[in-house]
Amino acid sequence: MDLIAQDENQVNTCHLRQSDTLFTPENISDCEKYILTIQRRLDKAVANDDKFKIKWYTHLLMKRSRAVKILSVYRVCSVNQGKYTAGVDGVSMPKEKVKRTEMMIELLNSIDILQKPQPIRRVFIPKPNGTKRPLGIPTISDRINQDIIRQTIEPICEYHFKTCSYGFRPKRSCQDAMSDLFNKLGKPNSRRWIIEGDIKGCFDNINHGHIISTMRKWNITNPICRIVRKMLKSDIMWGNDTTPSTSGTPQGGIISPMLANIALTCLDEEIEKVCGRTGRNMSWIVRYADDFIIVAVNEQDAKEIRKHIKTFLPNHIGVELSDEKTLITEISKGFDFLGFNFRKYKNTLKIKPSKDSIISIKHKIALKIRELSTTSMDILLSNLNPIISGWGHYYRHCVSSDIFAYIDDYVWNKIWQWTKRKHPTRGGKHRRNRYTQKATDNNRWIFYDSNTNKILMKMRSIVIKRFIKVVNDIRVYDANASEYWDKRVYMNAKDSIYGNKTLTELFRRQKGRCEYCNRPITTEQIKDGKLHKHHLKPRSQGGDWKSGNLRLLHSECHTSLHGNITRKDMARFANNGIDYLKIMRFT
Repeated sequence: MDLIAQDENQVNTCHLRQSDTLFTPENISDCEKYILTIQRRLDKAVANDDKFKIKWYTHLLMKRSRAVKILSVYRVCSVNQGKYTAGVDGVSMPKEKVKRTEMMIELLNSIDILQKPQPIRRVFIPKPNGTKRPLGIPTISDRINQDIIRQTIEPICEYHFKTCSYGFRPKRSCQDAMSDLFNKLGKPNSRRWIIEGDIKGCFDNINHGHIISTMRKWNITNPICRIVRKMLKSDIMWGNDTTPSTSGTPQGGIISPMLANIALTCLDEEIEKVCGRTGRNMSWIVRYADDFIIVAVNEQDAKEIRKHIKTFLPNHIGVELSDEKTLITEISKGFDFLGFNFRKYKNTLKIKPSKDSIISIKHKIALKIRELSTTSMDILLSNLNPIISGWGHYYRHCVSSDIFAYIDDYVWNKIWQWTKRKHPTRGGKHRRNRYTQKATDNNRWIFYDSNTNKILMKMRSIVIKRFIKVVNDIRVYDANASEYWDKRVYMNAKDSIYGNKTLTELFRRQKGRCEYCNRPITTEQIKDGKLHKHHLKPRSQGGDWKSGNLRLLHSECHTSLHGNITRKDMARFANNGIDYLKIMRFT
């Protein structure tokens, strides 16, 4: 029991910071490290089927740990994109930093994991096909409670989830699912028949009893099951009408994707029974949340599997297979999955961006240019570059060079039309001199802003590189696999900045970590623009852009740094060769 006594002591003494430092990058980093330690111990307890330690560690995370509460409040109120969206109580996070911090402290002190959840606000958002998707928006306090439960049970769920499941799981992605399908279909003698699975209204129809019974089967404790049941039974409010929830886990809740994965794990297990396995580590299904692909030997086999699933899903999970959208396809005709098109030409499998995804990105770019018809080139480029970068990085692991060039030409023509509308009386030579310059690496013209020297990103500059799929049967919270996951985070992030010499040099020199908080720099932060270059000696004090004067910081760390030290002090430290970033990290 020495270990449990040690945990008890850690809970009572850890992260008791003053209110003004609770949500600093340094304290968030400390919280993450502590929570990960407990989650790894929980993973070990699950692997050893130690029910006593499972009960203790889940109790520790759910009720006793202040670090879990701090991190949940931080994620919901500061990181989550929905922080400005209110639930039925009308409460949303203020945009002013001081007021937001005050409200976060209030929410932290008022956390009650046992409180009855308030009704969920129902809204509808348009889908690309013209229909509308229902979303359920809990109150901010209920979102915090959901995140606490998510952190508590995630190690248990990750132990039981199958390797063929990739959606809404830590350190797994659409690219992993794409790569898994490539492994299943890419060989000359691979299976050639595909079932494109589609579940009708999956999130809205999952049986509550099935979720709870699965959680109990996985030794998730009764107190947690009761809390989750209350969350599932939250009333739905649409306008002024309130209706009870009898099934489903509404999309929009923080815990909803995990509960859907819990429910659908039995589908993964059933397909393994019906189709068999190719060995210890591979099954014939690839699932991303409620979208899945099953690989069959022949057409007759595919029809029998589809018939079996059609009966299995309503009987065990409470959902139904869509007859119209669940298709049986021969691989030479091709199919779409997660925005990729898979098609086999003779014995060669090619994966490309799907036609729908190309139409979607073109529409998004055209709409953004139209919205910014009266703005400056600087603002236009600032809005377009993240769109181009995000789409390009998503598809840079498939056959996409020609499509990247096509999108670049499309963007060029759209912006050229934008310059015509902005200067209807000026000729092409004037617009070219004002808004374009020759690229240094080739002889092409590129759009740029003369005031800021900001340039339009070219999608064709993104390097195409094969994606390395996550290794099967390596658990995220297995302490023995920590070196593998650290290396994978580092390599994926490094690949995301490949081609930018300055960023690559800084990233390697810093070993893939932020110089301020020492946390890893992730692929998501790079894609979302949450990575900043910091000048050790500020430019206003005579600093330059040379790599020796630059450091990579998380955007929130950069903001925190400038709130704690003046530019004059930065310059004074830098002139004396003092590494003030390292000093501040340990103070």
